Amino acid sequence: MFDYLERLRSKPRSYRQKFALVFASSITGVIVVAWVLAFSSKVQNQKPIDAENSPFSGLKNTASSIMEGIGNFKVDLKPTIKVEKVGL
Repeated sequence: MFDYLERLRSKPRSYRQKFALVFASSITGVIVVAWVLAFSSKVQNQKPIDAENSPFSGLKNTASSIMEGIGNFKVDLKPTIKVEKVGL
């Protein structure tokens, strides 16, 4: 491999630039093909979106559980909070 790189370094600059473009394009193409294949298999295995498994219902459930937790936290703190008047 290092011998090949040494031979490539001895070539003219225009040849090295063309080689770099083809090599980078090839690697990019392989990554894009792998990504498309992974995405298409994910889409094929995906359940249809309805009211129960939509992204917004999950967001709504998360937000409501956070608000419920905040409400419980406030209720838990009320008995422990004492207000004292300080005279000047």
